[in-house]
Amino acid sequence: MKKISLVLAIVLFLGGCSGLTYPAEKSQPQDTAFSLPVVGTVDDLKELLESRWQKYSLFVVEYANDSIRATASGESADYSATNVQVLGIDEGDIVKTDGSYLYHVAGDKVLITQAWPLEITREIQVEGFSPNTLYADDNYLVVIGGQAEDLGRGESADRYPYAPAATRVMVYDLTDKDNIVLHRDFSLDGMTLTSRKKDHYLYLVNFQSAFRILEDGTPRLPWYRDSAAGGQETEIDCEEICYFPEGEASDFIMFAALDLKEGKLEVDTYLGWARNVYMSENYLYIALSEGFEGNTSVHRFSVDGIRMEYMGKGIVAGYPLNQFSMDEHQGYFRIATTQQTKEGTANNIYVLDEKMKAAGKLKGLAPGETIFAARFMGDKAYLVTFETMDPLFVIDLSNPKKPKVLGELKIPGFSNYLHPLDDKHLLGIGQDTEAGEFEGREFVSTKGLKLAIFDVSNVNKPKEKYSVVLGSRGSWSEALYDHKAVFFHKGVLAVPAGLTKGKDWDVNLYFQGALFYAINAEKGIEELGRIAHTPANEQEDGTYYWPQANVRRIVQIGEVYYTFSDSQVMAHKADSFDKLAELDLPESAQFNYRR
Repeated sequence: MKKISLVLAIVLFLGGCSGLTYPAEKSQPQDTAFSLPVVGTVDDLKELLESRWQKYSLFVVEYANDSIRATASGESADYSATNVQVLGIDEGDIVKTDGSYLYHVAGDKVLITQAWPLEITREIQVEGFSPNTLYADDNYLVVIGGQAEDLGRGESADRYPYAPAATRVMVYDLTDKDNIVLHRDFSLDGMTLTSRKKDHYLYLVNFQSAFRILEDGTPRLPWYRDSAAGGQETEIDCEEICYFPEGEASDFIMFAALDLKEGKLEVDTYLGWARNVYMSENYLYIALSEGFEGNTSVHRFSVDGIRMEYMGKGIVAGYPLNQFSMDEHQGYFRIATTQQTKEGTANNIYVLDEKMKAAGKLKGLAPGETIFAARFMGDKAYLVTFETMDPLFVIDLSNPKKPKVLGELKIPGFSNYLHPLDDKHLLGIGQDTEAGEFEGREFVSTKGLKLAIFDVSNVNKPKEKYSVVLGSRGSWSEALYDHKAVFFHKGVLAVPAGLTKGKDWDVNLYFQGALFYAINAEKGIEELGRIAHTPANEQEDGTYYWPQANVRRIVQIGEVYYTFSDSQVMAHKADSFDKLAELDLPESAQFNYRR
């Protein structure tokens, strides 16, 4: 192991990337680490890349954007929390709160705002830095973003104008709110695919194109730098880089694990391609597309503090939609995929054991359709597929070796996101649809937004118990593609939305803001109120679209709702929706929209 002070450590896999072997916690299974081959030398790396470049030169890489009943994470607190996938595993977002202050990404700034009275107390802005992700707790504020300036590599950032030069992570000490100071500052090569936080441990998964190594000039290997180690850049040697064999497309994948409390940092680098990431309490899984083969390889890493060990891989047919297509339960990894075959699309569920070997599978679901939403809940899986109708499948996984379909519901529309209410009910957020015909061809078009409560108490006959359709054709919500935009706290659902009204294709925008609903599995869906950041005289006019007034996030502290757009923060009473305060963001913190 190559050590830089007692604070910074980077794992070197000289005899194979099996990681360091430490005694596992009692709560963790006693797994066996597996070795991966190391790259070796720069010439070996170039040879690997050239062979893969020939294989994948025609393959277009499309990175998927980053998804247990985790929403209970804020239920017992006096303030809401980010809507996450796994209970106890936090996910970064553009807005965070600790119950007293609001932390908010606003343009190229991070604003620290006192919840009451509503007042900006600190602005964080760093030249060339574009923040995009925050974590906050009682002790630390973590700010993650892209750093586009020259980071001391002797190269100009505008050589790659379409991507930041690096990912930068700045950790601020929040123990004294009157004197918030920068506690840690480190940078990693490439861009962040995703991040997670468990207790006082922060985890980042970064990626950077490895094919740049084939360019003329001095090879540019992955690197990092850390203020705790003097801020000097450390380039990762080829002897320290492992690769996933069998020819997955080639990026450098960097794992960074930081102990916020003790200050220790560990960075591991692999040659591969990360598409989707799922993290459970003790393991991290990365899903890598295998290109033309139409398969996905899933690599498993044990996580114990900052220590990560490679535990092996499994291969499944097809591709997962997003993080919610993956899950771990009682030692088994489950994944839902859509597979392209000669006959068209089909959908599958695979169950892998602790050694990532196939334990069971269910293939060929909904031929011709594609997975639009997935959610695993204990020994059940719920899938929404879509082509012209919205089938909701209830799948039994109680016997991992023999998954089976228990029931199916077909209704118009589709859900993009499934949210557990209890073990017998699901909330679906999606869009309503209608079928039509044009010049003899059938088509399906979307209508308004749709909220639906599904009753799955009878697993053989799931039913849509309640539903509401909001707006008309062209209505939208960020919640359709980003689960972090979903607010669900103490039985109240809120989503950002833009609603239209009219008939057929003649529609006008009449509302931009946040919609609030009481969600009750027995009583149904009841609208509580609406909050808008648009000028009052524009709400019903439908003449203007105000991009800077789109509500992005909703937070609750006590009996107050806080809504965030790119131009304002507003505070409203939770019981009456009366406005308590509004805060105009500094122009320098707003996005520059052209109207």
